[in-house]
Amino acid sequence: MHFCTLNHMFRIFVFGILFLIAHQIQSQDPYYIQYNTENGLPSNEVYDMELDSSGLIWFTTDRGVCTYNGYDFNVFTTKDGLSDNTNFKIFKDSKNRLWFNGFNGSLSYYDALGFHPYKYNVGLRQLINENGFSWVGDIEETYDDEFIFIADKAETEKVYSFSINKKPTTIDDKNLVYSTHNEFSILTFDSLNVVFYEYDSSRLIKFKGDIFNGGLNEKLVRLDQAIYQLDEYALPKNIFRHDGNILCCKKIDDKTILVGTSQGLFQVNLINGNYSAIHLFEDLVITDILIDSDNRIWLSTQQSGIIYIPDFNLKTYFSNINKDRFLSIGTLNNKIITGSSNGIFYQIDTLNNANILYENLKEKSLQIRFIEEDKKNNTLYTSMGVNIISKDNELITKEINKYYVLQKQLKNGDIIKNSTGGVTIGLDEQQIILTQKISSKVIQDEDENIWIGTHDGLLKIVDYDYENPIEIYDQSGQKLGRISDLELYQNKHLWVSTLGQGIYYFHADTLINLSINDGLRSNLVNRLWVSKENETYAATNFGLSRITLEPEKGVYYPTIKNLNKTHGLNSNFINDVTFNNSKIWVATNAGVCAIDESIFDRHAPLTRTSVTSISSHKKNLTDLNNDIVFEHEDNDISISYIGHSYIKNSNFSTYRIRLFDNADDKNKMDWFYTNNRIYSTLNLPSGEYTFEVQSNNNDNVWGKSSIVKFKIESHITEKLWFKGFIVILLIVGLYTLYKLIKRRITINTELKNAHLKIKESELMALRNQMNPHFVFNSLNSIQNFIFKKDVVKANYYLSKFSDLIRKSLIYSRLDFISLENELDFINTYIELEKLRFNDSFFFHLSIDPTLELEEILIPSLLIQPVLENSIKHAFMNINTQGVLRINIGGHKENQLKIVIQDNGPGIKEKNIVKKTNHKSVGLHIVKNRIELLNALSKHSDITMNSENIIKGETIIGYSTTFVLTIKRKYD
Repeated sequence: MHFCTLNHMFRIFVFGILFLIAHQIQSQDPYYIQYNTENGLPSNEVYDMELDSSGLIWFTTDRGVCTYNGYDFNVFTTKDGLSDNTNFKIFKDSKNRLWFNGFNGSLSYYDALGFHPYKYNVGLRQLINENGFSWVGDIEETYDDEFIFIADKAETEKVYSFSINKKPTTIDDKNLVYSTHNEFSILTFDSLNVVFYEYDSSRLIKFKGDIFNGGLNEKLVRLDQAIYQLDEYALPKNIFRHDGNILCCKKIDDKTILVGTSQGLFQVNLINGNYSAIHLFEDLVITDILIDSDNRIWLSTQQSGIIYIPDFNLKTYFSNINKDRFLSIGTLNNKIITGSSNGIFYQIDTLNNANILYENLKEKSLQIRFIEEDKKNNTLYTSMGVNIISKDNELITKEINKYYVLQKQLKNGDIIKNSTGGVTIGLDEQQIILTQKISSKVIQDEDENIWIGTHDGLLKIVDYDYENPIEIYDQSGQKLGRISDLELYQNKHLWVSTLGQGIYYFHADTLINLSINDGLRSNLVNRLWVSKENETYAATNFGLSRITLEPEKGVYYPTIKNLNKTHGLNSNFINDVTFNNSKIWVATNAGVCAIDESIFDRHAPLTRTSVTSISSHKKNLTDLNNDIVFEHEDNDISISYIGHSYIKNSNFSTYRIRLFDNADDKNKMDWFYTNNRIYSTLNLPSGEYTFEVQSNNNDNVWGKSSIVKFKIESHITEKLWFKGFIVILLIVGLYTLYKLIKRRITINTELKNAHLKIKESELMALRNQMNPHFVFNSLNSIQNFIFKKDVVKANYYLSKFSDLIRKSLIYSRLDFISLENELDFINTYIELEKLRFNDSFFFHLSIDPTLELEEILIPSLLIQPVLENSIKHAFMNINTQGVLRINIGGHKENQLKIVIQDNGPGIKEKNIVKKTNHKSVGLHIVKNRIELLNALSKHSDITMNSENIIKGETIIGYSTTFVLTIKRKYD
């Protein structure tokens, strides 16, 4: 709660002045991030800050109100509903509404529906301007949903009351009775003429000074030039005084209070029962102090925008001095020694004073990449060939060699030397080269094993067998890569850092590899510092990691906590790490940082996540409390969300999301991990959906889910009434179709039966044509014999002819006869024809012996017309004896092939064109019979093909081929 009167227009946001002389320790400002107009602030003149119920930070400026969500600034002005663009204080009431007091004496408030100007602003301005120009000061809410305030810059102090639906009025301050939400204790400074609230009577007597919420039963009170702290009995204790404008105050913990003034920030610390102050940001006017949801500090300033301080306990030294990068760090005589990229050694003593210890004036390009401590000899060895030695509690430097040369005496008395040229054993006269590879470090454990870290892996020498160093491989059979550091705990537990493969830990026969998959900041680890068994600190390319290995049944489970720039480190690139005076010291590319070890034991708060909007092509919805429905065609959905944390965890995915149909089992749905703040999906099918999103904190622990449910309308074809209509329509259509098909089937059946009867009549007629045709030809033959008076042949022929006529009459009534009967009929016919033509042709019949002639059925009298055609036409005008052949055999599977060949002249082109009076009635009948048989039977497949037989370019005969599907008697 704040109540004050300002005396100067240009300090409209300033409260009364409190001072206390405090002991100050000179120290550099903590690491901070500055936000100003270049980052999206509407102005660098910021008056107040507030954290709303969703986790957003609000700022008031002279050019509008804005919010910050950890990613973007969003600015609001009178166009959005504010009554004035210049607003000073922010007050959050019990309904989570935010109130803004404008420079023009007006009020605005923000709720779930947006910004609203107070509807009685005209009367409010008239009322508070009665005693001169002024504006609404600090607001206090009472239990009956009313608000009270005094006017800033007013000539006389008066108390005013108002509510959203009530006009503002002046209250007689002699009879004030209010029960407020804060219930402050009694505070009476009679000698200073200050009275705040009487708790017993809840009577507001007088306003003067400020009350700041300090903690349970403790209040911080600003009065005149001092800050007081009240104990549980409301007894004041003077804790801070300063000759400057005290503008704000915030208690951080039981030992730390921050005081913002017109001359910077004071960190007031309770040390041994006394308060001392550290002066920070001396050139800034601090207008407000805010602690966010991650317990980080924000400062608003009058001229420099916003200052974000991740941690006051992280101190930075030499920040970017001479553009140096600090590559190495060590301790000697309780002093911190750090080496830079410009060949300079700096030292920091116990009072945090810093100075240059040694500077290489000859070769500035030499980089001090290693500082190796030799506590036994009280010496620091460095990669630049300069030894730092402690003598009489003073540090002196001794130049050895510009190349890194480190000599150690092994436990057997041998001297081992490590330099940029490799590792050797013995003095210069008698050296054994262990490796010519560049080595980062050589170390010997309690078992007298020698470990050598090189740029190409790790070597181990056992029992001083220098000739046979052992190459160490990981569990997959790979080298450990480029070794950057080796550390031993109690001379037996070996830690190995690499540039690319993370960290290896040797414990007995167990080799454990730790990488980013286990939570390490980076697999590029520059240096290690072991603090105790199973715990070490890793300086990586992406921050500082503390690794704790917890053994359980012989298996070590790593717990890794990380620090980076968002926690207060001045750089993410950590080159080296050491420990001194209960603090962790790191050398970075931007300076040296001192870290309180307890920072790793803090637990990051869970990150709260909010779904901010859901949109399609036609809709953009920010009010997600009502039912959300999208049309079936409007199903390209985008969902925006944000995690309200101001610490960016760059190593892990910030969000995990999943979208599932409400009919699905969400516990079986996989999470999708991302750093994006918008999820989009195209052509989402109709249904009811749930979108779920979570954010993780810096400990990689996922917070509570934020959920939004929505529905994609079904297509008209998927709606129940439409489906019912379609079912009915389908039933009617199917019934109608059934009737039509049934009628058509009946008609087709009748037509087919009639057609079959016609075809059968045609076939019978064709069969009947065979009798007169053959009889005519045979009678001609008998007539020839009679004319020739050859009685014997005539009788014989007549006998055969009668037998043939009898068979013809029988077979012509049948559709199919056996192949045996067909061939018997043909033999009789050929015999008659040979008699008729005086054996003028030769006949040969070839039959596949595997054929069962009596079982196979073929169309009756199929072959005879072809034979007749050959005898009559092929042998008519030839000079040699005619030859007629029939070959009968199998053809493919279940097929019969009959080939009839003669050696006649065949059919020439001119014969095709030439008109003749003869027409082969027999062949025509055969072709028609085949067509009818194929049409009448689904199983009948008879083909007939006739062609000339050609040898070279000469026609030597004619061939007719039948291919029939074999039909058997009992099929």
